[in-house]
Amino acid sequence: MTLYCAPHNFGLFSVQKNRGKKLMEKEIKEALNFAIGAAKSLREQADSILLKVEK
Repeated sequence: MTLYCAPHNFGLFSVQKNRGKKLMEKEIKEALNFAIGAAKSLREQADSILLKVEK
């Protein structure tokens, strides 16, 4: 990502900065959703194993 900070480009600087922030927020949300999905999957696997052990 290129940030322009010359006075005549200040509007472009703000747009680039906001775009980068939104992209970072999107990546964080995707990572969290992946982690939550993985945790749910592990929980289901653990429950399945416990059911087999209890029998």
